[in-house]
Amino acid sequence: MSNLSNLFISQSFYGMVNLENSLEPLSSASGDVELQDGIGDNLGLRINATTKEFTVVNNFKVDGNSDFNGDVDISGSLTHTGSIDIVGDLTIQGDVTANVGNFDTVNARLLNITEESASVIFSSGSNVLGDEETDRQDLIGQVIVSGTLGVEGNSAFTGSLTVSNEISSSTVNGIGNVTSYSASVDNRLDQLESDSGSQDQRLDSLEAFTGSQENINSGYNSFTSSQETLNGFYNQHTQSLNDFTSSQLNINSGYNTFTSSADSRLDNIEATTASLQTNKLDVSVYETDSASFDSRIDNIEVFTSSLATTFLSASIFNAYTESQDNLNLTFATTGSNTFSGSINGEVTQLSIVANTASMDCSLGNFFNLSLVGGADTHLKPTNIQSGQTITIRVNQVGSPPLGTISSAPGIEYSVTSPYTASAVASATDVVAYVTFDENTLYGSAVKRFI
Repeated sequence: MSNLSNLFISQSFYGMVNLENSLEPLSSASGDVELQDGIGDNLGLRINATTKEFTVVNNFKVDGNSDFNGDVDISGSLTHTGSIDIVGDLTIQGDVTANVGNFDTVNARLLNITEESASVIFSSGSNVLGDEETDRQDLIGQVIVSGTLGVEGNSAFTGSLTVSNEISSSTVNGIGNVTSYSASVDNRLDQLESDSGSQDQRLDSLEAFTGSQENINSGYNSFTSSQETLNGFYNQHTQSLNDFTSSQLNINSGYNTFTSSADSRLDNIEATTASLQTNKLDVSVYETDSASFDSRIDNIEVFTSSLATTFLSASIFNAYTESQDNLNLTFATTGSNTFSGSINGEVTQLSIVANTASMDCSLGNFFNLSLVGGADTHLKPTNIQSGQTITIRVNQVGSPPLGTISSAPGIEYSVTSPYTASAVASATDVVAYVTFDENTLYGSAVKRFI
């Protein structure tokens, strides 16, 4: 029965629950059937006559425990204050919002995380961050990779890169093949060590030559000092000669005065003779005066002859010249000589004829040689003096092609550092030579002055 309002059964019908249509069984009904109280009011519960699904129209509240063995479909919101234990799968079509979620396993197709507030202990298996090459992954802080780090694309480091072990790479940008480059560096280092050894030997030879040159300079200084002493003697002799010359000039001046006086007196005699002839003086007086005059003329001739013998005699001047020559020879002394002040030697420019520069060692101690571009100049010494020091400056032309130099027999260098002209435009070399006999120049060079 669908309505029990007209049925009076001890006033207890208010507590009865009936189907919406109580005149037929549930199996005869169709669709959802409402549950009503004894007076026909809906209770907010319905049951589907076919599927037997139970629907709560109003709010549903469970104060105790609830066990659901089948599926539970909730179309609206579900508010649960306590814990929910789900033994099976949980499928959610919409969003799940939770302040805190604890999960043993999460299988998600797409996981969007705004902030990760705790550390991830580990992520097992293979992981892919990003699905496009333009995706950017920012890792702030220290990143430690315990296994192998492989980078398939390019890597850019804006800060420092510190590697405690080896870096393996066959090619490095700017270097090329690392193995070939390392071999090339090793060869260049070996060559550098070899060149350094050769340079050491050349420096040793230069130091030895410098020591020898210092000894030579010391001897030269001693010679200069001795030469200054000789110059003092020479100056005294020159002063004496000047005094003699001054005295001779005074004598000549007196002789000239005497000659002038004699000429004047002869003029007087001639005037007197003319007067005598005019006045026809006594011949005996004239003859007497003439005899006296002849005697005086004879005295003049004797005096003049004496002067010629004393001051104009070739033997006397030859003797003086010989003495002067002997004095000059004392400048080429042996032993020790000391000079003070500076002594300048003349610099001789060497000319090149038929590719040969002839150096006459007797001309001086300083020579200058300018090489001919693109040609080999043959240096040939002549008139070598024993115990001589010679310095030659070798100049390259301003621009290529450059000149070269070769040496004739009689010029020798150290076997460890034979001299060749610097193959640099406008280079200047200085080569020093020393001799111990008249046959050989021993040389050493300092190249490329700046």
